[in-house]
This record gives sequence, C-alpha cells and structure tokens, in this order.
Amino acid sequence: MDSNDKYLLIGIEQSKESSNSSKSSKEMNINAEQVDINGHKGFFVEWGNSGEVDNKGEIITGGLLHWIQEGTYVEMGSSRVSRNKMLEVARSMK
Repeated sequence: MDSNDKYLLIGIEQSKESSNSSKSSKEMNINAEQVDINGHKGFFVEWGNSGEVDNKGEIITGGLLHWIQEGTYVEMGSSRVSRNKMLEVARSMK
C-alpha cells in the first residue's frame, strides 16, 4: 500500500506449483520478456495501456511478473510501480 494506506502498489499471489500454474505460465510467456529472479526464470509483461493516465489521474506503469521458485508459483502485479522496482521487490523475496 502507499504511505497513506489508500492505494495498492503491488499485489502478490503465491500458490503451490501445479500443472495448471505451469500451463498458465507457458501461455502468458508468448509476449513476455524473460527476466532472472535469483537464478529462476521469470517473465514480465507490460500492461497494454502502460503510459496512459488512469481515472485517478496517475500514469499506468508496471505490469505482470511471474516465476516459479522452490516449488511455489509467484505472481506479482502493479499498475503503479515500475518494472525495475517490481524486479527489485521480487529479487528481495526469499
């Protein structure tokens, strides 16, 4: 959340890796940029409307980042935090 606890900055979901998460991961990789998350293969997809202004007057940034780490499927999404900051947060997760 932001400093005023008003807006969600980053959403993170985790689930046990399954055949569904592997299939979903492969389907999302078509237009994704491959990235490294602590030695794990990750994928980042920028939002289609990135750079536009949302209904709150803020510029849309970020996108969807996902990877599998130690048997856990992790998905991170943000429209307020940049790709680089999302990668920084992802790499800080253990």
